[in-house]
Amino acid sequence: MEDMKANSQHNKSDQPSFEEAMAELEKISEELESGQLPLETSLKLYERGVRLLRLCYDFLRHAELQIDMLLGTDEEDRAITAPFDPQEMRRLAKRGKEISPGEEAEDEEEELDR
Repeated sequence: MEDMKANSQHNKSDQPSFEEAMAELEKISEELESGQLPLETSLKLYERGVRLLRLCYDFLRHAELQIDMLLGTDEEDRAITAPFDPQEMRRLAKRGKEISPGEEAEDEEEELDR
């Protein structure tokens, strides 16, 4: 009966959570760094690590899309938010700028005037 419960819980999601994947990646890294494993075992662990790394990147990309960036507060002290735009953040970071409320629109107007 216990085995059935364990199997049903495992079958609910064959994909580990972000935290589980990171913990397994750390364990794999430690095992590979030990240098004590046979080559075939090392290759299998490395392949598993690559799959877990891709899964973690997918988790992070999905989370990034859900982030709202705080722009400030309104007159009633409520948060003003906007969807997180990673491309815009990278563009501004390359120019060495920090974002402040309304600055993005001003920058676009200046670029249009040029």
